Amino acid sequence: MTVTDSAQRPRPLGESDLSELVALLDSDPYPNVVARARLGARRRFGRLGSGSRVVGVRGAGGVLTAACVCSPTLTPIGGATPVWRAIGDYLAGWRRDCASINGPAPAVEALWARLEPSWGPARLERAAQPLLATTSP
Repeated sequence: MTVTDSAQRPRPLGESDLSELVALLDSDPYPNVVARARLGARRRFGRLGSGSRVVGVRGAGGVLTAACVCSPTLTPIGGATPVWRAIGDYLAGWRRDCASINGPAPAVEALWARLEPSWGPARLERAAQPLLATTSP
């Protein structure tokens, strides 16, 4: 997938995108638990947490396929590597105001490959940071 169509370009999300963002978060609940908790706690979209913004990408048919919560921690949601490259290019023009990028390794690696030239080197790379898991509720 290439990100050439305007529907596939990153853009800020707003109140009208809330239901689609919730559906995207809920489509893979375990890796999205932190972003979902912030959304549930605030219920005011566009500011999921103190200083947060959300950027999203729409795929075929205009469906929201990826989003990135931009706060003190960048949190990628959904998407595939080409989309994360595009979001990384988009965010590279922003001032770095996050301390970390937390999410699935392919998304984090694709984002960081685009962000590092403008944001500077990573302070610390953690190759393996598994989510906490349980075998029962």
